[in-house]
Amino acid sequence: MRKHLILSLVFSASMLALLATYGCSDDKAMAEQTLLEKKGNPTVQTSPVELRDFQSTIEASGTLVPESHARLTTLVGGKLQSIRADISECVRKGDILFEMRSVDYELALRQSQASLERAEVLVKDRRREMTRIENLFKGGSATEQARDQAITAFEDAASALKQAVAVRDTAEQALKDCTIRAPYDGVITAKYLQPGEYAKPGTEVFEIMDLSRLIAEVNVSERHAGKIGPGTSVIVLSSTGTEPVAGTITAINPKIDLADRTFLVKISIDNTQGDLQAGLFCTVKFILPPARNQHAIPAAALNKDRGKSTVWVIENGKAYQRDVGDNGIYDGWVWIRSGLEQDEAVVIEGAGALMNGLEVEVKNSAL
Repeated sequence: MRKHLILSLVFSASMLALLATYGCSDDKAMAEQTLLEKKGNPTVQTSPVELRDFQSTIEASGTLVPESHARLTTLVGGKLQSIRADISECVRKGDILFEMRSVDYELALRQSQASLERAEVLVKDRRREMTRIENLFKGGSATEQARDQAITAFEDAASALKQAVAVRDTAEQALKDCTIRAPYDGVITAKYLQPGEYAKPGTEVFEIMDLSRLIAEVNVSERHAGKIGPGTSVIVLSSTGTEPVAGTITAINPKIDLADRTFLVKISIDNTQGDLQAGLFCTVKFILPPARNQHAIPAAALNKDRGKSTVWVIENGKAYQRDVGDNGIYDGWVWIRSGLEQDEAVVIEGAGALMNGLEVEVKNSAL
C-alpha cells in the first residue's frame, strides 16, 4: 500500500512539472506575440532578382621560367684555356664563350690527316695491282688464286681508308669542340669554371638563358578542367609588382597530377624589355568568356554560415529564409546558381529581426 502511494505521488509531481512547462511555453509565445504587436512588423528593404552578365576568372600560381635554357659543357677534356663571358653578360648567337687548350687536338688532327693520305695512296696501289692481275688472269698468265689475293688486298686497303677517314673526321670534330659558341642570343646566368682549370668532357661551364620570352608554369585545380583552352585570355602578374602582362597559352597537360589534383598549364609572355626575371613567383588570371543573363542579387542579401548560403525572400508580405547556390561575388553582385527566380524580392536591409513566416513592412525597394 505504501509503495502504491509513493508511485502515485511521483506521477502527480511529473504531471504538474509537465503542465508548468507547457504553461511557460505558451506564456513565452504570447509574450513574444504581444511584443511584436506593440512594436509592429519589422521593416525591411528588398531588391529584385535581376539578370546580369558575369565575367569570371580562374587564378593559379606558379613560376616564370625561360623559354630557352641551356647548360653549356665541355665537349672534350683538357685545360680551360679562355673564358670570354661572365654572369649577366648578354651574348649573341655564335659568340665564342670559352675555349679548351687545342694543341693536342691539332696534333691529333695532323696525324690522322697523314694516316688518311697514306691510306689513299695504298688504295690506289692496290687498285692498280688488282687491275693488272685481273688482266693477266683474263689472258691466262695469272692464276685464280693470284687474282683473289689481289682483290682481297684492295678490299683491305679500302677498308683501312674508310677507317682513316673516320679517325680524321673525329679528330677534326674534336678540334672544333675545343671552342664553344652561344647557341642563341641570351644572357649568361651562371659560370662554374675559371680559365686554367682542367675539366673532363661533359663538365658544366656556363648556363645561358634566352629571357626575351618567359614561360609561366602554373598548376590549375582539377575542378577547372575543360574551362580553359588555347584561346583563353590570360593576364600574368609577377611577385615584384610590375605591370600585369598579357600571355598566350602554349600547352595544357591533359593529365591530372594525382598528388595534388592539378594539371599543368604553360603561358608564354613577351619579356623583350627585360622587366621580369626567370624564377619569379607569379599569379596567372585566366579570363573566361562572359556568362550572359545570370540570376543576380546584391551582395548585402547573401548570408553565409559554415559554407551554407541563404537569403530572406518576401512572399505575400511574409519573410522566408531560403537556401541558394551561388558562384561567388563579382563587383558587389552575387552570381546565383540555384534557388531563386527572376524578380523575386530578397531582403538587403533589416534581416536581423526576421523569423520564418513573419509579416514585414517593405520600404522603398532598391532598384
